[in-house]
Amino acid sequence: MAESLPWDDGRDDRRGWDRASIANRSARPYRPSISQRDLLLPNEASRIRALALCTVCAFCMTFLYVCIPLFMVGVFIGLHAWAAAIPLIALVGLTAFLFAVSVREDRELRVLAKEL
Repeated sequence: MAESLPWDDGRDDRRGWDRASIANRSARPYRPSISQRDLLLPNEASRIRALALCTVCAFCMTFLYVCIPLFMVGVFIGLHAWAAAIPLIALVGLTAFLFAVSVREDRELRVLAKEL
């Protein structure tokens, strides 16, 4: 019954929005613990890792955007030899494109880091 009274300020509520830390604004602001190491850019040895990640992403994109539509088209039209070559070409092309974008973005971030 005490919660429904208009003159009750909710100081006894310990879990809801009327708790004392919110009513008195006594909670400390959140400050994340970020070290200098967290702000460093990865070194050049990570290009192999980037290539592996780009290959995985290209594989998923090839399956989703090439293989599934190719299967739907293949139901109505005979694709024979092209059915195997199209996904492989798409996989290689997407991997190269994603890796090129990754290298370019890495270069731009390094220039930006020098300016800051």
